[in-house]
Amino acid sequence: MYKIEEAIDILRSIYDRSKVEDMLFLAGEWAIQAGRTETAIEIFSHDYTKPDLKQFAILKLAEIEENKSTKNTLCTEFLQNNPQSVFSPQFRRILVER
Repeated sequence: MYKIEEAIDILRSIYDRSKVEDMLFLAGEWAIQAGRTETAIEIFSHDYTKPDLKQFAILKLAEIEENKSTKNTLCTEFLQNNPQSVFSPQFRRILVER
């Protein structure tokens, strides 16, 4: 577990220096795997400049959100704004699973 947490910190450091958002996103995925939900939420709440990463980050937030009302709001707003997104089917799946 220690190695994963260290790797998350290293990825965040790389992002801070390089501004390569893929590194930050990867840190968020690893944070989920390490059980660091708060860290993952912080990372996925970042205002990504790449549209695909931004949409994927919103999906990740919806997947880890525990509050059903907040989860439904995230999904509904995403689908209203991005009905043809490649990620739309996953958001629809989350809404159906409620």
